[in-house]
Amino acid sequence: MTRYRVLHLRFEALSPLTFPTRKPGTQFQASLPYIPGAVVYGALGADDLIRPHLDQLRCRNAYPTNGPDASWVRPLPVTALKPKGSTGTPQDSLVGRVCWERQQPTALVYAPTDKTGRAWEASSGFYGYQGGTFRTHSVEQRIVTRVAINRERGVAEDTRLYSPLVLQEGSRFVGSIAVPEDLAVLATPPSTLRIGGRQHSGMGRVAIEQIAVSDEQLETTADAATALLNRIDQLTQRFQARAALYERLGGAAWEIKPRSIFTINLLSDALLLEHGWFPSQTLRLEELGLRFEATLLRAFTATQVMGGWNVQWQIAKPTALATRMGGLWVFEAERSLTEDDCTALLALQNTGVGERCAEGFGQVRICDEFHTR
Repeated sequence: MTRYRVLHLRFEALSPLTFPTRKPGTQFQASLPYIPGAVVYGALGADDLIRPHLDQLRCRNAYPTNGPDASWVRPLPVTALKPKGSTGTPQDSLVGRVCWERQQPTALVYAPTDKTGRAWEASSGFYGYQGGTFRTHSVEQRIVTRVAINRERGVAEDTRLYSPLVLQEGSRFVGSIAVPEDLAVLATPPSTLRIGGRQHSGMGRVAIEQIAVSDEQLETTADAATALLNRIDQLTQRFQARAALYERLGGAAWEIKPRSIFTINLLSDALLLEHGWFPSQTLRLEELGLRFEATLLRAFTATQVMGGWNVQWQIAKPTALATRMGGLWVFEAERSLTEDDCTALLALQNTGVGERCAEGFGQVRICDEFHTR
C-alpha cells in the first residue's frame, strides 16, 4: 500500500480567477466557488520534472476561507440544515433522520423548526473550525468586462466584449496535495501557478504557501487511527442515545454495538462506476479493500453532470455523471471497529474513491467532525 504525505497549501488570488462550469460561451455564467483539483493537476503537469509522476499525485480541491489562520475548510454535508431564510449556524440532522426513518416512533414527527416556527432547509457552502468556533466560508464573485482581440491583426475587435463572472483577487483558499512518501519532486511546492480560464486576459495567477496543521488533522501520524476511532465512538454514542429516546417514544428497538457506526463523507465530486463502466452512487466496502462487514443504513447522495475544458488542447473533456460533493453514506459495522480497521479507513482519505482521484475527484473523510461537534 502506497504511503502518502500531505502538503497543506494556501492559495491567494493575485488576479481574478474563473472556473466556469462549461465552455465555450461563459459570458455571465458563475464560476465555481472554489479551486478545482483538476486545474492544479493540469498546471503541475506543465512542469517537466513533475509530469512523469503526475498519476501518483492526489491534487485536491481548495475551498475558500474568510480568515487568515484557517488550516482546513470542507463542504457542508447535505444533512446540514438551517431555518428557512436564516443566516445562522447550520446544524446537523444526520442522527435524527436516520433513527427516525429506521424506528418510526409513533409519538414524534421528524420536522425540525426553530423558535419562530420556520421550517428548516438544506444549507450548502463551506465550513471550518477556527479557535474551536464554527465558521462558514464563502467567496465573492463579480463581473469583469474584457475586449476580444482579433487574432489576425492583434488589436481589439470592434463590438466584441465579453463579461465573465470571476472570483475576487485577494481571495484565499486552502487545499492539499497528497504525495507518495518516496517521491521528492514535490518536497517544496511551486510559489506561483497559472490556473483556470481566461489566462490570456491576465486572470488565473495565484500565490501558493505551504501551511502547518495539527497532528490530528494530518491524518498520517501514529495517533490518526486513535483520533478516528474516537470520532466513530462519539458518533455511535449519539446514535445510541437517539435510538433509546425513539424506542421510549414507541419506535422499533435498535441495538447498536459500540464503535460500529461511521460515515464516509464526500469532500469533492466523485466518479463512481459499477462493473467498471456504469455510473453509480453506491460504495461497496469490499471493493475498497476494507476487511470487515458493514450494512449501509442510509445514503444521502445526488448526481450532476461533470465536464471540463482542456486548456492545452482547447477541447472539451468527456462528460460524466458524478456524485455531488457533500454527499455521504452511513454504515453500521457488524462488530466494534478497531484501530486496525481505522487504519484501513484512513487509507481511503489519502487515495480517494472512484475514478480520476489524481484530479481531485473522490476525496473522502471518515466521520466528518460536523456530525460529532
